[in-house]
Order: sequence, then structure tokens, then C-alpha cells
Amino acid sequence: MYQQSKYDWIIIADSDIRVDSNYLKSIVAPFENNKIGAVTCLYLCFPIKGIASRLSTLFINGWFLPSVLIANAIQKIRYCFGPTMAIRRDVLEQMGGFNKLLSVLADDYLLGKLTFDLGYQVHLSSYLVKNIVEEPNFKRLFLHELRWARTIYSVQPIGHTFSVIVHAIPVSLLFLAVAPSYMLGLTVVSIAITIRLLMHLFIYRNLELEIRSSDILLIPLRDLLTFIVWSVSFFGRSIQWRQHNFLVKANSQLVIKD
Repeated sequence: MYQQSKYDWIIIADSDIRVDSNYLKSIVAPFENNKIGAVTCLYLCFPIKGIASRLSTLFINGWFLPSVLIANAIQKIRYCFGPTMAIRRDVLEQMGGFNKLLSVLADDYLLGKLTFDLGYQVHLSSYLVKNIVEEPNFKRLFLHELRWARTIYSVQPIGHTFSVIVHAIPVSLLFLAVAPSYMLGLTVVSIAITIRLLMHLFIYRNLELEIRSSDILLIPLRDLLTFIVWSVSFFGRSIQWRQHNFLVKANSQLVIKD
């Protein structure tokens, strides 16, 4: 497909996203700056049905998206996100083409990193694509998020390890177990839950997203699940992707197991 393309910008997008008529114009506009080698964007999730899909949506919209925005405000990102990646053709050819991304799980991360290593900037577009989420059950949700977590650990082991500080509710529950007094521990847990709920409501309001009262009740469960996935990600390198089992090596290199 790449061999048949003829324009100066290459755009790669996931098949489960939804965009409007301004999408392409918004994505390629930053390329007017010659210092920008790649453009990517974040995504808002919309669940189709089921609690597993709603839990996945809460993670993306209420945890992942704001964490990226904060990180980008502190230091401009140096990686891309899979739902949309745009790159200059000449930059792609300088890095060795798509062959550089073969057998790599974190191909979006590597595409951005190689762009940055060549001296170009990676631009985070203000455009938000819509991602349709359909997790059929809790097992699929867990395996999906475990794959994400082990992917992140393979390319950013230090950052992934220290991300424990953002797991407010689970960490506060651990503190409750060792707190010198029950009231102190309970106070810390209450504060953690309150802050987490307010943060989610703030994010959803600013993104003009609807959040159901039942979803609010799922937020503590969502945080516990995130912490469990994070904890399990350190024990093993196996992942499941499209019904196949792989090992994730250093720098997210994939080795098939079956």
C-alpha cells in the first residue's frame, strides 16, 4: 500500500476510529512548520455495551488522556499514538521506512521516537478522534490492558515503575492496612476517593462527555483494576494479541510463542 502512495504525508489510522470532515485538514496543518516530522492525536472512547467496555472507557477518558496532556504540558511528547499517526514521507524514508517497525509491538512509540531522534518534533494535535470500545468480557479487557502495560514497561521501564504514585485509591487502601490508626487510614482513603471522583467529573465536563451515575460508581473499581494490571505487568513478558501468544522482549520486540 505504501508503494502506491504518492503524496508527501503518510497517515496511519486504526479501523475502529470515527472522524469528521475536518480530520485530514487538522492532522496535516502542523506540517506547515518544517520542524515537525510527525503528528499524532489522542482519542475519546465511547462504549458500545457492557460493563467491561465501560470500564475500558473510564480508563482512557479519565486516566490515560489527562495523563498524556499533563505530560505533554511538562515536556513535549516524543512518541505517537496508534489511532492516528501522520509522518512526512521524507522523514519516514530517512528512518528506514516501515521495515524499521516490523516485529515491534510499540510501533507507534517507535515511529515517534525515530522521528525525534532525526531532529524533528512530534506534534500532539488538538483534534480528538472517537474510538469505539467493545470489550466482550472482563478476561478480554484484562488481557488487552495487560498488553498495553507490558508494552509501556518494555519501552519506558522507569516511568512505568514510578507510575505507582498515580494509583491513589489502591495506594490509600494499602495505607489503611498499615496506618497507625483506623481513622487516619479511613480519612486518607476518603480523600483519595473524593479527589478521584472530582477529577473524573472535571475531565468529563471539560471534554463535554456524558457520564452516567452508574459509571461514577465504577470509578473505584476501575482504579483497582488499573492497579492490578500495573502490578501483574512486572511478572512475565507474555501477551495475547488477536488470539496469538507472544513474548515482549526489550524495546517491545515481539517473539511469537505459538
